[in-house]
Amino acid sequence: MSIFKRKNLSYFLFRLIIFLSYFIFNQTYAANVVNYSLLLGENSSTVMYIFRFDDNSKGAFLVEYGGSNSFKNAHTLGQNYGNSYIMPPKYGDNNKQETWTRLEYKLKNFQYNYEVRGNDQILGLASKESMQLIERYISNYESFSFSSKNNNNFYKTILVPAKTIFDLKIFYKNNKRVYCKIINETEIVKHINKELNKNLVTISKDNGLLCNNKFKVEKPKEKTKEKNQTNNDQKKSDKENIKNNTSKNKKLSKNDNYLNEYWLHFVVLFVVIFFIFKINRSTNKEKLKTSLSKKKNVEKKAAKLKKTKIRTDKNLENKEFINEKLKIKIKEEKKIVNKEKKDKNVIKKQVEKQIDENLDDLDFDV
Repeated sequence: MSIFKRKNLSYFLFRLIIFLSYFIFNQTYAANVVNYSLLLGENSSTVMYIFRFDDNSKGAFLVEYGGSNSFKNAHTLGQNYGNSYIMPPKYGDNNKQETWTRLEYKLKNFQYNYEVRGNDQILGLASKESMQLIERYISNYESFSFSSKNNNNFYKTILVPAKTIFDLKIFYKNNKRVYCKIINETEIVKHINKELNKNLVTISKDNGLLCNNKFKVEKPKEKTKEKNQTNNDQKKSDKENIKNNTSKNKKLSKNDNYLNEYWLHFVVLFVVIFFIFKINRSTNKEKLKTSLSKKKNVEKKAAKLKKTKIRTDKNLENKEFINEKLKIKIKEEKKIVNKEKKDKNVIKKQVEKQIDENLDDLDFDV
């Protein structure tokens, strides 16, 4: 594996660590659900959940159990930003779509998140304006319509706040399968309904609205009076024990849940960090080796250059010295030649004088 590839891998793992730590932090310190409200659709297949959290925030989810093409087409083409409306149903006419999309009831800056879960379609609402409107309808125990329109795709449903057991019974009678899906939702099983001030699962059992884990309806079995009395007594005693122990166990259960749910994330994070540490260590070793080899090569080259410079300098000095010697020799040779010439001239002159003198002495008459 090359250093370039390892750098890319370490960068990817570093980003993964940031993501995991952010995810773990959000999960461990996420806001807890305090309670929720339930709004039931007119077609008995649409349900809206309003969750209230301990940090005073709220979240709304519109669930279309079984799904529908109108729900899908009206929200998937909106690119998470749609033309949606919340209004009183009295102004709407089922024969005219435009009556459900009146401008004065259009939600401003309304955003949503569309998801699919099996056969169900879920719309997460993200708008303070929509939360305020829905809470107003719930407090007044009034129905309202929720509609969306994107191009030629239109969706509309009328929702009614469930405030009494009678509302649940009507919905159970119209669509028992969807009702059973509602009470099997994890957040509904765990938390309390605000309007009924009770857990929906216990309410359903107490009122004969029975379901099993496979979202099927269970028929209530016939019981004798004695069995009913004993069961009621046991229920009362269990409820008293639960009330006495809830305050003590709430804090412990929260901490235990966090440890049980997220310890795997910490283990994964630790393994990833260890893996990155090893990779970085090996890359650092290779970097040191390469840097040392580069330094050695540079030093060798520098030594060679120094030697060549010294040699060239010595050669130049020797050449200069030899040239100077040659110049001196040439000068000396020139001096010797010049002396010899002078000596020859002197000898010539002397010989000529002697010859002249001898001729004078040998002068005779002919």
